[in-house]
Amino acid sequence: MLLALALIQAAVPASQPTPAPAEAKLVCKRVQEVGSRLPGKKTCLTKEEWAAQERDGRDALSTMSQPR
Repeated sequence: MLLALALIQAAVPASQPTPAPAEAKLVCKRVQEVGSRLPGKKTCLTKEEWAAQERDGRDALSTMSQPR
């Protein structure tokens, strides 16, 4: 009986816990408000969110600087 249980356990592979997906690491920056003497507000975003915000800012600037 014990031999049969040992054979069954050997035949069934032990299930490995699947690792959780890696959480996106937050990057915190102090953002200075224009026209304020107070220290900036701390903002935490992921690397992708910071890149999107920078890209949106560049797009807005290029749109405003184009001649009409």
